[in-house]
Amino acid sequence: MEMAMYQGYLFILLMFIGGVILIDLGIFTKTQTNHLFKWGVATDCEVVKVEDEVLPGGQHVEHPYIKFMTTDKGWISGELAVDPTNRHHFVPGERMHIIYNQQDPNEVKIDKMPGRTWLPTFLLVAGFGLMLAAAHQIIVLH
Repeated sequence: MEMAMYQGYLFILLMFIGGVILIDLGIFTKTQTNHLFKWGVATDCEVVKVEDEVLPGGQHVEHPYIKFMTTDKGWISGELAVDPTNRHHFVPGERMHIIYNQQDPNEVKIDKMPGRTWLPTFLLVAGFGLMLAAAHQIIVLH
């Protein structure tokens, strides 16, 4: 009986820690994205090539490579980091609006990116949900 009680408390502790981690990730993601969209520079880029990666299980992930001109007329080119859940199909020659960090032009995000708002919100809600579930379990055990 005593072992089951300790396992119950361990489960509650893990739920609580998981909630804290999700909340931290949500805050970090929101802060990072907000900073770039508040202080970043907007410009257009061109997709120069797209590489397709097939993950185990058959899921396809696109790796678009872009080029754009900075405010000081320098060209930046490289892979655009996109969320693996992104459903946009990139096409070579496609132009899109981006925002980049002027101090680090390799930090680039697609403007009007849907995941920009829902991902941090999801992480925060899931984290608070886990913490509430842990609190509920403590009440039930007592």
